[in-house]
Amino acid sequence: MPKVIGVPFITYAAEPDDADLLANIYVTSTHDSRKALGHSNPDGLRRSFLQSFNPAQTFKLVRGCKTIGFYTLLEQLDHVERGQLWLLPEEQGEDVGTAAIKQALSFILKRAEPEDIEQLADLRDEAMKDEWAANGLTDYALARRHFFEDYKPEATWKIEQDGELLGFAAIHEYDEFIHLDMIYLLPAAQGQGIGSQILQNLKEHAQQVGKPIRLGALRISNSNRFYKSHGFHFTHNVDFNNYYEYAPQVPSERASGRLEQAKAEDFDLLADLRQHAMKDNMEANGLFDHALYRQYFKNSFDPASTWKITENEEVLGFYVLWNKPDHLYLERLYFLPKAQGRGIGAEVLTHLKQQATQQNKPIKLEVLPKSRANAFYQHNGFTLLEEREDENVYEWKLSQLTDTCGDFAVDAADKSDFNLLADIRQEAMQEEWAANGMFDHSAYGREFEKTFDPAFTRKITLQGKTVGFYVLWERDDHLYLERLYIQVNVQSRGIGSGVLTYLKKYAEEQRKSITLETFPESWVNDFYLRNGFRLIKASSNEKRYDFVPASVEAPA
Repeated sequence: MPKVIGVPFITYAAEPDDADLLANIYVTSTHDSRKALGHSNPDGLRRSFLQSFNPAQTFKLVRGCKTIGFYTLLEQLDHVERGQLWLLPEEQGEDVGTAAIKQALSFILKRAEPEDIEQLADLRDEAMKDEWAANGLTDYALARRHFFEDYKPEATWKIEQDGELLGFAAIHEYDEFIHLDMIYLLPAAQGQGIGSQILQNLKEHAQQVGKPIRLGALRISNSNRFYKSHGFHFTHNVDFNNYYEYAPQVPSERASGRLEQAKAEDFDLLADLRQHAMKDNMEANGLFDHALYRQYFKNSFDPASTWKITENEEVLGFYVLWNKPDHLYLERLYFLPKAQGRGIGAEVLTHLKQQATQQNKPIKLEVLPKSRANAFYQHNGFTLLEEREDENVYEWKLSQLTDTCGDFAVDAADKSDFNLLADIRQEAMQEEWAANGMFDHSAYGREFEKTFDPAFTRKITLQGKTVGFYVLWERDDHLYLERLYIQVNVQSRGIGSGVLTYLKKYAEEQRKSITLETFPESWVNDFYLRNGFRLIKASSNEKRYDFVPASVEAPA
């Protein structure tokens, strides 16, 4: 089964209610080519599409909650092949077509039917039986009854490949939040990136509609680490379940104004502003059909990805930012002439750079070749990647934006940091506590409060945000590393190894060894061994490690 990595959308099986939406995409995507041939008849194209529309052979590409294109399957005598791919104009390009093939080879989502309940219940039993047993939940008949009681096919999506059921997900959207009720995959389908791809698209949906995602996971379950690695934060636990939330970006204040998310009724205002801002640049590049470009803007207008730049309640400009899996795409940034030259554009770019830094992603954009914006972006640190006939491609990224980013700082802690550090500790440790049979989180919190000493505690910060901490006690003959915790969403980026390198250098300077203890059943045992620590003692309760620098004579 091909892995799905970096595909910026999900493929859904089309439904009868999709007819009008897909007809609009079909007409829009073929407008230019048909107009060039003198065959532009939007109404006729629409009627033709609706007459031939077959949902069973149509598949739509969805980014978040926005459908960006679709393709059809063609039945041949001895096989079925993919037909033409139609995309919104702003999505067109070879990379999307390649990604569509890659996605379709891996899986599609298809809405469940009432009669699917038995098959889905069987799959759930198969996927969950080991974790239910680990949590002491052995009344499988009761669990199955609960599933039958809660089953809602309209909110359930089957995960299929070539007609074979791989798993399913249940997602409920309410006025205030999105509830990811369940996502199950057969063991053979796990580890292929399917769950991550579905979750990434759901996060994009949450960003577009401005709602958090909430979910629950069994206390002893690999899914805890999975959700935390995708930016979900632990909120509380009840009985056998841990609960998490993912919060999308919210509007931001700026020194000279405010960024406000656009609404559907803002279209005419923003279209007029865009035309006013771009008229000279467009005509300098030979683009004179302003009505056509306004229509293009209307077809792609997505309020959830559009931000107005206001001052004293007046809209001075706006930008459109798409959150792709591996970069942020700044599709548009426009200002009224009277707002230009005041540094507001540079302020907006600073805000977007901060957002990109937090997500560890570069920013990419395109500019017309004959445009003053080329100098503006270059002046603000963007690099010209490619010069095309009709556009220049730019990128901004920090030099430290890599998968093994070690660009952290170590800061002194104080008493006011206790609650923050206690939360980081609980988030980092709850899975290992559960694996070692330790469930009294309140008691562990009280113990931490009793022993908390800011003088020996150091915060680990990344771009000014506290992402972890360690406690290092200075003994007469050694250093004792009592705690080292890193937030789950920044693990696997080399920060922990970077902290240990920092501490080992300090140990070398002090001519002292470092000692520490871990749980017997803990993934950090491998972590410390990989980073030069040696196991010196093991018991049923703990493992003890040390690191002896070259400046210290190792004991015989």
